[in-house]
Amino acid sequence: DHVEGLVALSGCRDGEIARRLRVGDREGAAAVARGYAERFGRFYLELQHHLLPDDDWLVTETAALAGELGLPVVVTNDVHYARPEGREMHDVLTAIRHGRTLDTLADLRRPDGESYLKSGAELAALPPASDPAVAAAWGEGLANAAELAASCSVDLGFEQYRFPGF
Repeated sequence: DHVEGLVALSGCRDGEIARRLRVGDREGAAAVARGYAERFGRFYLELQHHLLPDDDWLVTETAALAGELGLPVVVTNDVHYARPEGREMHDVLTAIRHGRTLDTLADLRRPDGESYLKSGAELAALPPASDPAVAAAWGEGLANAAELAASCSVDLGFEQYRFPGF
């Protein structure tokens, strides 16, 4: 009921569509994508590459799904910390949250070290270069990301004082 003006994205590799693709449920992924596209006027399939072993495959499959369904793509990065050097602090916070030590965090530690806020140039350097169709989808996704970013405005009002009421 309240989707006017919203932009919906498909999510990271752990999102419903990517999860379905990763387990071979292409029809289920397509059905979910169609449902989101119907529910939200502006729905984009996300292309992400974090240098993980199956990222080339997942980007290729997601781009192909977008083409089949006539949905736009957007290049994003799964951001968990602002800069590459923030990975260690992220691991510390994850260990605290799960009541573990850093030595026992292996299964929860992000294996790629790529979950930081990347520049457009860094994202542009990531697509799989072997397939021209995927490279074209990646370029379209970068352009769409820039367009979406330019259309967003956030005002947190930091220039105003907000004193608590007494």
